[in-house]
Amino acid sequence: MAIIAEQNATTALEVADRAMVLSLGEAMTITDAEDLTTDQLRKGYKI
Repeated sequence: MAIIAEQNATTALEVADRAMVLSLGEAMTITDAEDLTTDQLRKGYKI
């Protein structure tokens, strides 16, 4: 098992099994990488 901290979601999701979207240190989403949606990323990045 390895943990990758990466701001480029596209790059990280190429190799990830699971994904966690953090915003200001708070876990906004935890899901299988293949199920992560653009909306979930936007919520975490506040865009």
